[in-house]
Amino acid sequence: MSTIVLNRVGRPLLLGALFYLFHWGAYGAYMPFLNVYFAKLGFSGSQFGLLAMLFPLGVLLCSPPLAALADHTNRRARLLQFALAGVVFSFVLLSVPTRFSTVAAVMVLLAIARSPVLALA
Repeated sequence: MSTIVLNRVGRPLLLGALFYLFHWGAYGAYMPFLNVYFAKLGFSGSQFGLLAMLFPLGVLLCSPPLAALADHTNRRARLLQFALAGVVFSFVLLSVPTRFSTVAAVMVLLAIARSPVLALA
């Protein structure tokens, strides 16, 4: 009996731990090299700062309404799936533009997509 209870309790904990492992692993894999990529594109230090500001701003402005939408519609898992797909799409799209304005637009999309991930996980 205790094995059945442990399996029921252990599985969600394992899935949550794996989610956070892969989420922070991916975050740690791309964030240190994002500024190197921006430097390769020829951006200035002030442009680095503007692009770096978009992540916290996206979380501040977009996370509460998106989390409230997920609570209101009771579709947290579905919104989390869409947000993670948006993050992946944004990173693939980030390799295309070379001008600051288009990179900034993709970074805004990335910030919006990434904003509800931790609130919904």
